[in-house]
Amino acid sequence: MPPVPVPTRTSSGRQRRTTKRENYRNDEAQEAARRKEEKQKKVQKKADKTARQARQQQADSDGDNQVADDEVNLSDADLDEDTMKRPDKAFPSERVFTSNDFARKTTSNSRIRNSPPRLSTVGDDDEVPATTDEDDDDDEITASGIKRGRQDFDDGNIVDPKAQMGNDGSKRRTKASDFDEFTQDVLSVAIAVFRCLVCTTAPFPETTAIETKMAEQAWAEACRRTGLNIRLTPAIHKMITKRTSHVRSELKTKARALTATFFAFRSGGHKSTIVRNRQRAEDLKEKDLFAYLDTELRKGLYKTEIIQLVLNDMWFTNRLDEGILYHEFFNPIPVETIALILTAIECCIDEWATGIKEDIKFSAAAYGSVYRAHLSSLTKFGEHTKKYNLLEKLSQRLHTNARFYSGAEPIKQREALSHDAFEAAMREYEEDSATEPESDEEPGEGPVDEDEQDGGVGDVM
Repeated sequence: MPPVPVPTRTSSGRQRRTTKRENYRNDEAQEAARRKEEKQKKVQKKADKTARQARQQQADSDGDNQVADDEVNLSDADLDEDTMKRPDKAFPSERVFTSNDFARKTTSNSRIRNSPPRLSTVGDDDEVPATTDEDDDDDEITASGIKRGRQDFDDGNIVDPKAQMGNDGSKRRTKASDFDEFTQDVLSVAIAVFRCLVCTTAPFPETTAIETKMAEQAWAEACRRTGLNIRLTPAIHKMITKRTSHVRSELKTKARALTATFFAFRSGGHKSTIVRNRQRAEDLKEKDLFAYLDTELRKGLYKTEIIQLVLNDMWFTNRLDEGILYHEFFNPIPVETIALILTAIECCIDEWATGIKEDIKFSAAAYGSVYRAHLSSLTKFGEHTKKYNLLEKLSQRLHTNARFYSGAEPIKQREALSHDAFEAAMREYEEDSATEPESDEEPGEGPVDEDEQDGGVGDVM
């Protein structure tokens, strides 16, 4: 049944106004038509590009084939005549390049760009030994180039990481899979160490120099842990430093669900729900009320359970999490990490400031100053309560509970031997020395055999 046309005028003869639903449908139809037109343009543009590339490849192929056919079909006399006519063959030093030569040169250069560089541990001033065909046959060729052996790192030289271009010879964004297996091992450890450094020393670095220093420290630690000595290149440095914002976003994402549940924010569009959420967010933000254990009486500063929950979920999920594998960064929990957790919780509370949850970016520009305020408050808290070491006890308690939550065994500190043990060992040695008989033999000498006294030759039967 065809749709009934909408009348343009009312019964009284006045011009009929379109309803909101009709306006919405018209806008949707126009938007759909616009998207369809843009999609068709993209498809056509891609088809034109593919056709141009195909024509270019065909032209290059025809040029190479034409040159090869001309040289094959020529006789010796024709070759001599052709050499006389073509100065590029008669005088190699003054060669004149033709269009076909440039086509072959472009194809050759593209092959060179596509092939990965051969790894070399030789310095700039060292002499490069000549290679033979037998040496080349011993190298194992893989998809990413010549495979690097573990022996390349035995000399202690700093080697360059191996990476390759895209299949079409063009530059693209560097990924971890672009490097060989040794570089990937170092890179994975360096990224984990860098994440730990960011969360425990400088979550919101104020300068690029601080970020660069952390990346260099992480790379050096990764090389030490893996036993590999690979150079830190700008591309790898960029891949590492990008984790600064990544780890902050990950922390805020994990804190979001915990904050909404812990402080009983409710989702919904009812007016009473919106008013309640907005009032709840304002109360929690007033003088950092969310950092107290008892929000009604404002007691238990920095003892709120939400800090422990976020800490467990971020770094101590299981026995293979960063807080366990790299426990030296988290034992005890640094004050910078506690300040970062409080900043993430405050960001999650800010998302409910209007009564309806809105996504707020956890960026350095928006929350760098908030983090520094929390860090300053924690530092002053530690100084004011230094008599009872409340801040140190808080950090140690957070780490102990988090490690228990992960299921890992407690860290056992090995105690050094006491002074009494050394004294007992010395007295034991003195008593044994007094009872041992003195010997005139030199160290290393023993009883002399009679055959050795006779020159080393026994009786011959």
